[in-house]
Amino acid sequence: MRLPRLIPLTRLRRFAREETGSSQSLELLLVFPLLIWALCGFYVYTDAFKIRTVLTDATALIADTLSRQSVPITQDDLDGLQSVIEYMSNLSGGADLRVTQVACTKDCEDLTKRKLEVVFSHGNGYKALTTNDFALNTTHEERVPRIDEGDRIIIVDTQMYYTPAFNFGLTAGDIETRQIVRMRFAPQLCWESCGSTS
Repeated sequence: MRLPRLIPLTRLRRFAREETGSSQSLELLLVFPLLIWALCGFYVYTDAFKIRTVLTDATALIADTLSRQSVPITQDDLDGLQSVIEYMSNLSGGADLRVTQVACTKDCEDLTKRKLEVVFSHGNGYKALTTNDFALNTTHEERVPRIDEGDRIIIVDTQMYYTPAFNFGLTAGDIETRQIVRMRFAPQLCWESCGSTS
C-alpha cells in the first residue's frame, strides 16, 4: 500500500514558478535573520537590566535592614544577608556582599578636606575596605555624601558576575550596586560587639 504524498510535486513546482507568492517568501528569507538578531539583542539587554534592578532592590533591602539594627552583627548575619540576595536574585552562590561603616573624624563640613575613617568592613567574596580606600579624591571617598563629625554611615556593596546569553554588545562582567544609609534607631552599627572596631 502506497502512502499519499502530503504535497504533490506538481504543486511545489507551480509554487516555485509563480511570481505572486514567491516575493513574500524571499522577503521573509531576507528579514528573518534580522528579526532573530533583534529578538536576541532585546533579550540580552532586558535580562541584564532585570538582574541589575533585582540586585539594586536586594542591596536596598539589606541596607535598610542594617540601618534598623540595634544589636551587633556577626559573620553569621552577613552570611544570612548574602543568602537573601541570592534568593531574591535567583542566584546560587553568585552574589558577593560587603558591609562597611564609615565615620567622619575631621573637617567634615568641607568635602575637599574631610577625613573619613573605616570603623569596620567585612565582606563575603569582596575585599574589605580600609581607611586608605577613603583618602581624598578616591572613588570611594567621592561617593560618600556629606556627614557630620562623629556621624556614621553604612555602605552596602553587592556584586555578581553576569554572562549574557548571546554576544550582542554586552560583555561578561561584574554588575555592582551600592547603597549608603544612616543608622535609624541606634548611633552606630557594631561588628560582633560595640566595644570593638575591627
